[in-house]
Amino acid sequence: MRIKELQRGNAVLFNIMVFLVPCLEQDTLSEPLFPLDHNPPIRDLVSRFQAISPTPRKIPISGVKGIIPGGGHFQGIQEVQIKGKQYATITGSSTDHSYLLLSEFTGRQARFASILPLLPKPFKHAGGIQAVGDYLVFGIEDNSGKKASKVWIIETSHLLEGGIRPVIEIQRRGPYKRSTAGALGMAKVRGRHYLVVASWDS
Repeated sequence: MRIKELQRGNAVLFNIMVFLVPCLEQDTLSEPLFPLDHNPPIRDLVSRFQAISPTPRKIPISGVKGIIPGGGHFQGIQEVQIKGKQYATITGSSTDHSYLLLSEFTGRQARFASILPLLPKPFKHAGGIQAVGDYLVFGIEDNSGKKASKVWIIETSHLLEGGIRPVIEIQRRGPYKRSTAGALGMAKVRGRHYLVVASWDS
């Protein structure tokens, strides 16, 4: 995998900052040697949304070991596949650090796997998260000062190794409530990845 030099876009629309992030390239081989860097297209998106039940279904996480960090709450959740198994990845905030909770997921049951610390305060607020192929993208905010944040792109395979190492880190600093990262979205379009990062209260 080759990661091109990071470039930033300068478009700001409706309090949302848009970044042009590196293309996570794969060589064209019969079998992929590198992590998948995109999601499959969804056909008939409207019908897929309409098929979602308006009634939520409770899925408890069993076998929790240790203590869930206090002073905050869960932020975002995404389902990923790692080594042939399905996992739920949940970002969270606490009094003194941000974290990611990993749980093996089987559709109607979930079993605790690990709690992975991310960054100490002031970056104690991990926000929305998105799965893009074999990568996870999420923001980590200073939710007290509201002037700084980091956006991490990580490989999902690293989650089973007991630690998180970002493949890409985007540092954001700026005016009050303009450089946070509570929500984001990323997609691959015509060979390039586009990342949208939302500021405070977007």
